[in-house]
Amino acid sequence: MDQRTRGQSSQAPDGSSSVTNSEPRAVAPQYPITFQITNLLIGLFTVLVMLVLLSSSRSADNSYSILHQVPEGHVGVYWRGGALLQTITDPGFHLKLPLITHFEPIQVTIQTDKVKDIPCGTKGGVIISFEKIEVVNRLRKDYVYDTLLNYGVTYDKTWIYDKIHHEINQFCSAHSLQQVYIDMFDQIDEKMKEALQGDCTRYAPGIEIISVRVTKPTIPESIRRNFVQMEEERTKVLIAMEKQRVAEKEAETHKKMAITEAEKNAHVSKIIMQQKLLEKDSSRKEQEIENQMYLARQKSLADADHYRVTREAEANKMKLTPQFLELKFIEAITNNSKIFFGDRVPNMIFDQRLLGNFLNDVVKYLRISEEHTAGFYNEAATPHSAGGLPFLFFICPCSIHCPEVRETLRRRREPGISAASNSLIGTNVRCHKRAHMEQLLSSRFPSLLFLPTEDNLFSGLKMFVVEDRGGAIALMLASLLFLGTWPAVLTLLERRGRLPQHTYLDYSFTNLVAAVLIALTFGQIGESKPNMPNFFTQLSQDNWPSVLMAMAGGLFLSLGNLATQYAWAFVGLSVTEVITCSITVVIGTTMNYFLDNKINKAEILFPGVGFFLIAVCLGSAVHSSNAADDEAKLNSLSSYKNKSWLTENSGISNEDHSKVETTDVEKANNYDGESTEKSAKAKAGTADFILELEKKRSIKVLGSNIFVGLGITFFAGICFSLFSPAFNLATNDQWHTLKEGVPHLVVYTGFFYFTIAGFVAAVSINLYFLYYPVVGLPKSSFTAYLKDWKGRQWALLAGLLCGFGNGLQFMGGQAAGYAAADAVQALPLVSTFWGVCLFGEYRKSSRKTYFLLVTMLLMFVVAVATLMASAGHRKTA
Repeated sequence: MDQRTRGQSSQAPDGSSSVTNSEPRAVAPQYPITFQITNLLIGLFTVLVMLVLLSSSRSADNSYSILHQVPEGHVGVYWRGGALLQTITDPGFHLKLPLITHFEPIQVTIQTDKVKDIPCGTKGGVIISFEKIEVVNRLRKDYVYDTLLNYGVTYDKTWIYDKIHHEINQFCSAHSLQQVYIDMFDQIDEKMKEALQGDCTRYAPGIEIISVRVTKPTIPESIRRNFVQMEEERTKVLIAMEKQRVAEKEAETHKKMAITEAEKNAHVSKIIMQQKLLEKDSSRKEQEIENQMYLARQKSLADADHYRVTREAEANKMKLTPQFLELKFIEAITNNSKIFFGDRVPNMIFDQRLLGNFLNDVVKYLRISEEHTAGFYNEAATPHSAGGLPFLFFICPCSIHCPEVRETLRRRREPGISAASNSLIGTNVRCHKRAHMEQLLSSRFPSLLFLPTEDNLFSGLKMFVVEDRGGAIALMLASLLFLGTWPAVLTLLERRGRLPQHTYLDYSFTNLVAAVLIALTFGQIGESKPNMPNFFTQLSQDNWPSVLMAMAGGLFLSLGNLATQYAWAFVGLSVTEVITCSITVVIGTTMNYFLDNKINKAEILFPGVGFFLIAVCLGSAVHSSNAADDEAKLNSLSSYKNKSWLTENSGISNEDHSKVETTDVEKANNYDGESTEKSAKAKAGTADFILELEKKRSIKVLGSNIFVGLGITFFAGICFSLFSPAFNLATNDQWHTLKEGVPHLVVYTGFFYFTIAGFVAAVSINLYFLYYPVVGLPKSSFTAYLKDWKGRQWALLAGLLCGFGNGLQFMGGQAAGYAAADAVQALPLVSTFWGVCLFGEYRKSSRKTYFLLVTMLLMFVVAVATLMASAGHRKTA
């Protein structure tokens, strides 16, 4: 090229090259070819360096690069001199001014920002930490300039990273750990998304929050274990619910199958019933035909019988002459056998003349009715009658209602009236109207012969009342045997495991039966007297003050018996009876002495009371000593110390043993029956025997305070001491509460009311104890009581023994004084015999216990003998 036309190249500010023409200049010197090649190589090297810089512009500062690349999913954003340019480039290669223009690729596709280690505090103050929260977001291309203009390239730090920290802390501070970790954890994602999107829409609309993923927060290990256990339990509940749902489905399936089967059976039954109805209808028609045939046959037979009877009646009418009637009358008297009662047996004389005269008078003057019967009384003359002539006495059946007849009968038995004046009722006994006499005569001829022994029979019977001292002592001894035996029977049932509530209910029923039997037999025999009416007569009298007093005594006795039933288990049969009976004598006997108008000998009675008081103290000492002996025996067993005796040889644990006590009575009885064979191997008085007895008895007493049993015993003794004075007041009315002319309550009537009150109290209290038991007994029910037949016969026997024992005691007390009747409180002698021989009480005890026991019994014997020696005699009207 010509040097004059060669253009000089210059670089434009933007880096482009341009060629300009200039004026011809002087010819430059020519350089060697090697120099030109060197310059060319240097230029190529420079281009290569620029390309290398362009290729590394993504990771290095791109201020020095001219050519730069915008990756796919991004847009290019430029700053010049620190100012954001509105130019936004798409993916690809682009040019820029080095050192002046700064380039940054901004992602406009979906990206995930991971916010890590976000601490926060819950509402309850527990510090937890979210390990990672992922926010899926996108910056829309249209809002790239506005977003970067306001918040810069790190817009996501402002609206995602920092915002996540803020929202998480706000959420945790408003909720508890339970809500954050479990209850509302599934809602945190949506709440974070809504919170982020709401603020971005308002302040940075180009940012679109697509989703938020929150990981489980890290909580303290102790709390986490609790939540894990809660989740395990919840899983178990879900499994149980699922099993229940399956069971319900199975039950529903069985129900549908059962309904289908029932419907099938119903259809079959309906068809069978229709068949039976048709058969019955056919049978009914056959029966109707047979009935019509039978009716026709019976009508024919009845017509024949009517004709025969009519003809016989006409023939008999022709036979009824006076001579024929007299013959039949004599034959009837001759063939009749009589049994006579009473202290005066009449003689019977057949006088043909008197019979004939009587029949003639009857035929002549009276019309004999066919509707009644008549009789003749024939009695020999009394020792006071004149001439001793026999007579024939006629009386109508209703004579007992005729005042004239009753008065004549009374005068006939009076001395000085002759038999001759008593020839016929027609002349001596006349009713106030002749027509009434005609109606009372009964048949055409006398057919029955009556003797005036009815009044003699009833006057020979009277109410059974003991009035002598010997009979009273005999009754008290019998009562002593009965009242000393029934506690042993109830103790036997308690030791065999029968609930005391069941036993006492059975006992109460037969105790009432005994009182009713005594009232209906001894209290009803004989004629009622004004001063001693019989049982039924006295029920209608106005004697309510005495009745209430008798019922109060029955209430005291019922409470005392109920308390002793529990005291026998804690204190023992022997000591319980000694203490209660001694308290009864000390308090009750003193009260009865003054109520009975001091008929007992005070110089003998009150020393006996003192002996009883000493016996009470000795009884308490015996119980304490025996309890110490039992404790010493039990402490020698290792099984007693570690409580393993509760489950030893029983096959159940301590926990199951407590469950056995709360199950129904049938299961408890079965358990007791199994242990009976094991307890039979242990000897009475040994520690093994005590443990076996404790396991099978119904009232558990080992380990209880000794004062519990003594407290129950003293309460029972106080109740016993009040029932006898109350009954004394009921039968003798020392306080004069009855109205004038009203007789005192007879012993039998008073005992009836006495037992009624005790029965009502016993049944009410024990029905309550069935559902709300005391002293650790298991619950029961009335249905369980009815099903409990184990030992019921013994409980019924105990009720009869106690009922008859109390009745005999009151009968003896009415005669010899109720203070002396308290001698039946010697029943502990009988109870001690049963306790030692039958139950093995005090076996293998210490010498101290034996000495106290023997001393107590000797003192008791002396006290009883002294009390019986003080017996007096009550004066009766």
